[in-house]
Amino acid sequence: MKKQMDKERFYGAVLLYSLIITAFAQFRLDILVQYFMVSLGIVLIPLFYMMIDDFPLMPVAIVSGVLVSVSRLLTDLAGGGGVGVFATAYLPEAFFYIAYAFLLAMYCDGTKRRLSKPQDIIALTFIDYVANMLELVLRQGVQSYTFENQMGIVFVGFVRSLLVFAVIWMLRSYRVMLMKHEDVKMYHKLLFTTTELSGETIWMRENMDLVETTMNEAYRLYDGLKKNGSEEAAQQALGVATKVHEIKKQYHAIVNSLDTVLEKDMAEKEMYISELAGILLNRLKKTADEKGVGLSFRISCPDGLATGKYYYMMSLLNNLFTNALEAARGDHEHIELNVALNDGKYIFTVSNDGKPIPKEEQDSIWNPGFSTKIDYGSGVVGRGLGLLVAREIVEKEFDGIIGVHSGAEKTSFVFEIPVGKLEVKE
Repeated sequence: MKKQMDKERFYGAVLLYSLIITAFAQFRLDILVQYFMVSLGIVLIPLFYMMIDDFPLMPVAIVSGVLVSVSRLLTDLAGGGGVGVFATAYLPEAFFYIAYAFLLAMYCDGTKRRLSKPQDIIALTFIDYVANMLELVLRQGVQSYTFENQMGIVFVGFVRSLLVFAVIWMLRSYRVMLMKHEDVKMYHKLLFTTTELSGETIWMRENMDLVETTMNEAYRLYDGLKKNGSEEAAQQALGVATKVHEIKKQYHAIVNSLDTVLEKDMAEKEMYISELAGILLNRLKKTADEKGVGLSFRISCPDGLATGKYYYMMSLLNNLFTNALEAARGDHEHIELNVALNDGKYIFTVSNDGKPIPKEEQDSIWNPGFSTKIDYGSGVVGRGLGLLVAREIVEKEFDGIIGVHSGAEKTSFVFEIPVGKLEVKE
């Protein structure tokens, strides 16, 4: 059953391609000798062969050659024109298609050479010339070897080959453009993933301090229990201290590995601040749409300002932008990023018109675990790490300072970064 379906699919494909080629073959020009016609049908053969995997080249060439010959006969009959002997007036064109396809397959050597080099135009012109000469010989014999015929066939072959090459080049360029578009999307996706990873790395460093404190407390507990003669409990405390120590080593190894990868990558590249902010805000706009919030934004940044620590900068801005969206107090939120140079420092201001931060909470928002985000359905409270990560990046990665100003109309997070810590040095 499957073989029968495969055969039907094969025959259907051959017929479909052949009908398309036959239709294009009706665009033709009569030149040189009677019944000899130059058409666009043959142009589709190399195009299909290059573009379609498993294209049945020879079967399509045979069927389309016969169909084109028959269509020529029927067209002449319908027009009331003079009709010659089918074997000499129409059938030779079928041999032209067959010869062209055979020579094309020989040239491509079964590997579908991509016809991407200028010399391929010469090869296609030669293939077209030989196939045309075969058709002319079948029509006229040795009388076809005239200077006029030779030059005409070479010219026609060159024009058609140039057309084939141009179409293949345009299709390949379009495909490259699509691939580049997909590459950009993939690059942005990887960039976001790495950015989030850099933020998590900072949080892991904070946890390492907690692990260190826990290990020390467990060891002091072991020491105290041992002195009090509680040997069994002391051993349990020692076991806890040992396990925590192993966790600390694993944390340390992971953080060091991630830092090495991030620093190596950032040492080789740079990104413009305006570019990365635009990427983040466009991505945030999709999130806002999902939440039913209309997001507008504005970026004001010195031209050409770039940084090699763009993962850290993206993580920093991403946390502040996300925090601004979560502060929306209606169905619209406006976010602004302003960057200005003042006294050897870049002043970044991220503002939003969302809900204000109460004055009594403005010092607490930087503490780990502080969060006003509560899922009232599940009772789950947010981790409260975004602003902590932002502060750690500003202070430890850029040697800067960060603060917040919040009022009834606007909330602004302002951080300062020394020029030498941000700009990329050539």
